[in-house]
Parts: sequence; C-alpha cells; structure tokens
Amino acid sequence: MTQLGITLDGETHAGAGKPATPKVQRWTGQDEQSRPVTVFRLDWAEEFALAGGVTIAYSQGEGGKQARLWATGPIRKNRPGYLPILFPLPVACGAVDGRWAVVKNPGRLNDPADVPN
Repeated sequence: MTQLGITLDGETHAGAGKPATPKVQRWTGQDEQSRPVTVFRLDWAEEFALAGGVTIAYSQGEGGKQARLWATGPIRKNRPGYLPILFPLPVACGAVDGRWAVVKNPGRLNDPADVPN
C-alpha cells in the first residue's frame, strides 16, 4: 500500500510507502448549481501506478484537527479498511453538456436516470 496527499493548491506529498507521483492539473470552476468547485486531473507516467486499486479521500481540518473525512472506501486510523481491487463496471462514460458523465448503464447500478420508465 502507498499513500499520496494532494493539497487544494495541487501540491503533492508522499505518505506511506513510495507512491508514484502524478502530474497534477488544477483549475476552478462552478458546478451545475453555480457553486465554486476545485477540479484536479491526475496523470501517472508509470503504467501500473494504480494496478492495486485506489481509494480517494478528502480530509478537511478545523483548528488543527481533522473535522471531516469523505472517502470512496472505509478508512480507519489513516489506513483503508480494505485494499481495493480493480474490476470492470458495466457502464460507459462520455461528455454530457461539457462534463464527464455516465452515458449508458446496462448494469443498472442504482442510477435512476438509467432505469427505463
């Protein structure tokens, strides 16, 4: 397992192990409800940098302590609750109104937009 931190200004910091460091592109914009957002694009030069899977987490601090943690998998004591594996998802993605989105979901992964009426 390796760990990499990326600050909101796009600066990378190695955490656990010796993670491959991606090239970070960062920009700001607005979401569909006109709220400000920060967007990151991460490009790894190393072909198999994510072969063991990936868990993405957002941590927010207040007063020098962690106040919020959002992640794509369980995290306990700064470690993932499990090591993710790669598996194919039955979806297709593409550009929709200038954003990357699910355009077809034959697996019916609980997306109401994909359920036929």
